[in-house]
Amino acid sequence: MASPHHDDYPRAARRHLVDATVLKTRQRYDGAAYLAGYVVECSLKALIKAETGQVDRTHDLSRLRDTLTRLIRLADARTARLAEPLVGLLRRSGVLAWDPQMRYRTSEVGADQAQRWVLDAQVVYSAVIGAMTMDGLIP
Repeated sequence: MASPHHDDYPRAARRHLVDATVLKTRQRYDGAAYLAGYVVECSLKALIKAETGQVDRTHDLSRLRDTLTRLIRLADARTARLAEPLVGLLRRSGVLAWDPQMRYRTSEVGADQAQRWVLDAQVVYSAVIGAMTMDGLIP
């Protein structure tokens, strides 16, 4: 499932999820929240790529969510069953506030926010990568 840029979104999502979980456990909340955002990004991109064969190079989670919303409306969307509940989850999730520029900010992420974002990342990962694996959409 690697793209022309050699992106393997499912594997990247898994790697970032493991790291986010470890960092959260070690009370490294900034890093945990930052990587949780990447889990969500990679998961959404994997789903979009499975449906369209291509992915926007954006890091904007709201934009990726909006792309999924449009894909759900396609009559022949293979992934609509996976995307529909995901869009609802993302509407309620604070993780949409994530952006890659977090790595440069000096403000710290608190334990509660990191906990919520890592939990959301776990849910998104399971709903997307787990389901796509079970459906045979990714190896």
